[in-house]
Amino acid sequence: MSFKLNARPLLGVLALAACFVAPATAGAVSLQEALNAARLNDPAFRAAAAERKAGKLNEVIGRSLLLPSVVANYSEGKAKYDREFLGGTNTTTQTSDVDLKSYSIQLRQPLYSLDAASRYDLGQELAEEADYIYQFNEFDLIQRIATAYIEVLIALEQLNAANAQKLALAESLKLTQKQKAGGESSRLDVLDVTAKHDLAKAQHLEAQHDLESKVKTLEGLTGLVVVNIAGATDEYIPALPENTVYDNLRQQMLAANPEILVARSRIDQAKIQKKRAFAGHTPRVDFVAVKSLSENDTVNTINQITDSEVMQVQMQLPLFSGFGTTAQVDQADEKVRQEKAALDEMVLQKDTELRKAYSQCLLGKQKIEAYKQAVYSANEAVKAARLGQSAGLRVQLDELNALQQLYQTQRDYVRTRYETMTALLKLKLLTGAGGPEEVASLFSAFDPASRPVEIPRLLDLPVPGGQQNQEELPLLNLPLLN
Repeated sequence: MSFKLNARPLLGVLALAACFVAPATAGAVSLQEALNAARLNDPAFRAAAAERKAGKLNEVIGRSLLLPSVVANYSEGKAKYDREFLGGTNTTTQTSDVDLKSYSIQLRQPLYSLDAASRYDLGQELAEEADYIYQFNEFDLIQRIATAYIEVLIALEQLNAANAQKLALAESLKLTQKQKAGGESSRLDVLDVTAKHDLAKAQHLEAQHDLESKVKTLEGLTGLVVVNIAGATDEYIPALPENTVYDNLRQQMLAANPEILVARSRIDQAKIQKKRAFAGHTPRVDFVAVKSLSENDTVNTINQITDSEVMQVQMQLPLFSGFGTTAQVDQADEKVRQEKAALDEMVLQKDTELRKAYSQCLLGKQKIEAYKQAVYSANEAVKAARLGQSAGLRVQLDELNALQQLYQTQRDYVRTRYETMTALLKLKLLTGAGGPEEVASLFSAFDPASRPVEIPRLLDLPVPGGQQNQEELPLLNLPLLN
């Protein structure tokens, strides 16, 4: 069996006997395309958009309490009545049927109402909170999609490494069995290699199922059928901008993180609710204008039409409410303290997340450089094994072991690079810089034109106890780094 290398992408996937590769008729799905599809198809994000629209209407509702209200009344009917006229010994009775009609229109304009003013301020705060919550849900969607997308790519690398290990151990098992037949190895050696090979097959199957699960997760979020996926270009190395200072990032987070902004908004809402509760101690003044027209509306106004216009100022002054208003003020004051404590807790939580993401970005850059050098060394080891085999100093198993080490090192390199990308994205989202413009450079690293990757799909699952006639296929070739 011979192995040849050609210029295939680092994220190439093994063709497996138990899997089939879907035809590459559709273009590779990029990270930006996955996000665009998720914005339309993800149920949680669609619910967030509806929640935002509902929250923005609080501003209109609050403003309506300061505007005039106009009410029209109309009534019409019939009345039958008997009237007795007492006049000494002569008493007369009169029975009549009359039509009743009444029309009125009333305008009421608040002149002074601390409650209405508080409700208006509260509506403003709720509308702003709706924007912050929507921004948080948008950032959450970006993080969920990017995480699901990158997990598919990591699972592909894990599948590559698992298959390389399985094939290397399969070749090692053949060699050990041949050596046993020639008296160069013992039965114990054969059993040891057989156990390792069986474990490698189990790990390979687990990697297959893990990839299938990750792809299904991405498809569920985006509503797309993912046949091909775009890997990250080799040129892109995730790293923080030069001279990035943690304190500056923290100040940016405190000023723009949507969850912190929501916590601050709720403190303001609690203060407004306290003012609204205190409004129970203050008067309410309204201007009222009424235009009315009535005909036969009472027994005493039979055969009379009354046309009236009334304009007046009304004032309501609360005097005593059983100490309920005072209790509501005290209750609102405690709510303010509660929301302030919630803000402190939120800042501590986000500060911890920011420190973790910042450290991952700094350490990730160093680890990427180290793993890149390790991949280069593993490539050199493969070259040396092939030269040694051609010179008769090495056997094919040495080349397989070197290839296995190359796959595993490359897997760790790719995993570190993607995990650093995720940490960098997390850092952007925490500092409120997770809009389309801010993440465009990160998303552009996943170029479907330069790095399309086909995703294998499970066709048949192994039957426990059944015979599996799976052909051992050669490793998919990788480029050697110069």
